Amino acid sequence: PEQLEVTPQERRHDASQRRKVAEMSPAEMRHALLLDDLTGLPNRRAYEESQKKAVQVFMDMDSLKYMNDTFGHDSGDKILRAFGEVLRTAAGNDAFHLSGDEFIIQSDSVEAADAIMQAANETAAAVTLEFQAPDGKRINLTGLGFSYGYGEPYDGKDGPAYRLAEIQAANNKTERENLGLRAKRGE
Repeated sequence: PEQLEVTPQERRHDASQRRKVAEMSPAEMRHALLLDDLTGLPNRRAYEESQKKAVQVFMDMDSLKYMNDTFGHDSGDKILRAFGEVLRTAAGNDAFHLSGDEFIIQSDSVEAADAIMQAANETAAAVTLEFQAPDGKRINLTGLGFSYGYGEPYDGKDGPAYRLAEIQAANNKTERENLGLRAKRGE
């Protein structure tokens, strides 16, 4: 019988599509080990093993906890998949899903990072997703919000550039909250 190509997202949602580890080749196991099934992006392990570039940009999605709590985790997963696609389009193999609502991209220069982030912001602003509220009402969400911060130059695992990018992202969150562009924690 002819086998169809199955995406990681299809395997995640349909257990019958998952291959047992014992059936995987070493190359398939390595690929599965380094890929986030939900977003299709390389994962934290892939990031940690990657050759680091000069600039790291740490990102944190807006309101993911609220969406999970209000509309269910399938809704949050839908947002994460959409944001993964935004970053894949903007940064290609230099985008990584670290965990939960945290992502990182890396680039060779601040100018290249600026171009990637501009493309990501524009694409994210145009995303429209539909959700169903617990009462059955359909709700459309237009635009994916996120905060981010730059760190450079990179000089080691979780070194100053990575930490600076995290700190700058936290500062960007606060600034966006104060401007009313992002809900404060717990809201």
